[in-house]
Amino acid sequence: MSELEQLLQQTLEDEIFTREERSSLRKYVRETTLPVNALGALRSKIFEMVEEQITDTKALKLLNWLKEANKILLPRDTSSGSKQKVLFSPGEACRNAIIAHMRQCRRKMDICVFTISDDLISREIERCHRRGIQVRIISDNDKSFDRGSDIERLDRLGIPVRVDPDPDHMHHKFAVFDKHYVLTGSYNWTRSAAERNEENILITNNTDTIQSFQSKFDQLWHDFA
Repeated sequence: MSELEQLLQQTLEDEIFTREERSSLRKYVRETTLPVNALGALRSKIFEMVEEQITDTKALKLLNWLKEANKILLPRDTSSGSKQKVLFSPGEACRNAIIAHMRQCRRKMDICVFTISDDLISREIERCHRRGIQVRIISDNDKSFDRGSDIERLDRLGIPVRVDPDPDHMHHKFAVFDKHYVLTGSYNWTRSAAERNEENILITNNTDTIQSFQSKFDQLWHDFA
């Protein structure tokens, strides 16, 4: 995937997609036999690559329109190549899966979790931030004041954090990694969830599922600004 992204970036530099470049890329995609979900993620990525180059507001609006029209007119078979995994606690399986996906993350990690107080997970979030991963965290305002909560400490480290301003709870527990995987379930990111509670997480690379969770995160991020 990274090599293919680099090839696409090179064709974008001169803003011209030549016949030779199109032929080479078609051959590359055909020979590498990328799974459907990877191609879906790459389709989203090329819009982001162009979006970064646009400064004109009208052009940006047109690009967003094109992005949405592309989703409608080019439906993807999200079941083909889709993978998912279910894990349960008590035990280390859920915690280890969260940490493993953080370590595999390369660009962006959006975390929307009711409470974070497990030091093993918090330290991995900190490591991701320090190695340049774009991390954003949404959490519950009341739980951020709990004894042992790591939300304020992560905020002080420079990680963007937003909490809900309402008396009702922000009770989600999910994270999106590089827009390639989403992790969700009942599991709070706490030591008690790993050591005592009956909890679960689901991990999937289903494109439609990822987009739904990403849209929800972006909505909450905007609402809690």
